[in-house]
Amino acid sequence: MQYLRAFLGKVCLIADRLDIEINGSGEETDRFDPWWEVEAPQEEFSWDWEVMPLGEVSMKKRQINKVGVSIL
Repeated sequence: MQYLRAFLGKVCLIADRLDIEINGSGEETDRFDPWWEVEAPQEEFSWDWEVMPLGEVSMKKRQINKVGVSIL
């Protein structure tokens, strides 16, 4: 984060905060921290992004990523 804060002016970081895998029954089967336990900056806005809808790759799973926007 120090690298991003070194820029002059405002910096906008849009990044995945959490990846969630869900089976065909709607149950969560796995979670992945794309930050590898590094503390992410405070998010101003966030939303769910259905990266892999059920049936696109498999009828057995879908993936939703939590995305966050940070203003530094």
